[in-house]
Amino acid sequence: MQTGRREHANYWTLIAGDALDRRAMIRLAVVLAIVFGVIAGADAIASRTTPVMAVSAESVAPVVITATDLTVPATVPAGIVHFPTSTTQDQPTSAGVIRLRDGLALADYLTDYHMANSTEEATRVEGVRRIDSDAEYFGGVTVTAANPLRFTTLLAPGRYYVINYGAVKTPYLAQSVRPLDVVGTLGPQPFPPRTDASITLSGNGSGSRYETPDRLPAHGALLVTNKTAQLNEVMLVRIPPDTTPAEVTAFWAAVAKGGWPAKNILESQPAGLSPLNPGRCGVADLDFTPGRYLLASFVTDRVTGNKGVIQGFWSMVTLY
Repeated sequence: MQTGRREHANYWTLIAGDALDRRAMIRLAVVLAIVFGVIAGADAIASRTTPVMAVSAESVAPVVITATDLTVPATVPAGIVHFPTSTTQDQPTSAGVIRLRDGLALADYLTDYHMANSTEEATRVEGVRRIDSDAEYFGGVTVTAANPLRFTTLLAPGRYYVINYGAVKTPYLAQSVRPLDVVGTLGPQPFPPRTDASITLSGNGSGSRYETPDRLPAHGALLVTNKTAQLNEVMLVRIPPDTTPAEVTAFWAAVAKGGWPAKNILESQPAGLSPLNPGRCGVADLDFTPGRYLLASFVTDRVTGNKGVIQGFWSMVTLY
């Protein structure tokens, strides 16, 4: 099902994270709304309990996202936790697992998160600075109704939160952040578990890059390790099989200037691994149609102020 242009514009301003600046964000949203066409509170936080299935030293915590809510188990055992994530939304929806800095109230984090998504530049910059230090980010996945995915990470005992990042621009942010208490003892166990392929995010600033094979399994477990100096992600967007690196560069250069790309190279809505802290790794279970894809980070570079993809943080791969 196609979504409207406004929804697509909201997606790119939210999933791409904090904006370059107000005018650049508006240009980016408008151009991408036209060439691609993709998502886009202050109520009490209350835990919603859903079944948890233990698998030896591992557990499963289903995450379900709607337009107004998010559900996740109230409690899981410490250790390897699998988060199969689904949504009722046709537009991409990004959920992540975070742990707040000791002593920080959730309400304060949400205030800072609103700041980080402000269209006022000074407010946005300060908000980004705060959320980077407010919490540790364990990753997650970006999904659509047609493309649920599973994310796996290792969690020590403590209180975590699962957040629908895109809800920041809606009245439902408070209902879209749920506590997750990890209990018990973290014993010796292998992590990451067995995977089918791996990607490493490395470098910094305009030198950030994906160290990836040319071919990745369309259906399989992908280990992602963030060796950059900041939060980063791996989004996958399908592109025409004959797309050249020059066309990708030209596309994002045009978008950055608010112009009209000569060729629309984006054929699908993005899905993939949500932001991870530097030094962390996570596993995403891929479930994609085989074809040619662009790996990209839409997170703003904390030094240059540019979106990763705008300054060349992308790579083309074939999913087989």
